[in-house]
Amino acid sequence: MLISNYVALHGGEVVHILDGKEGKTVTEPHQTGRWGAMPYKREDGEVVYPADEKEADAD
Repeated sequence: MLISNYVALHGGEVVHILDGKEGKTVTEPHQTGRWGAMPYKREDGEVVYPADEKEADAD
């Protein structure tokens, strides 16, 4: 997810290819922060993951 978050936060389109029901393949658009902490992009372009939401609000 690190690469997916980086690409999405820099304006790229990310689509995950997943195993669906009955062996069918499905695609799902990436949702930043869905499976963990909500990352954000700093002014310098670096993607960071705050320890908590207060830290993200401080930047």
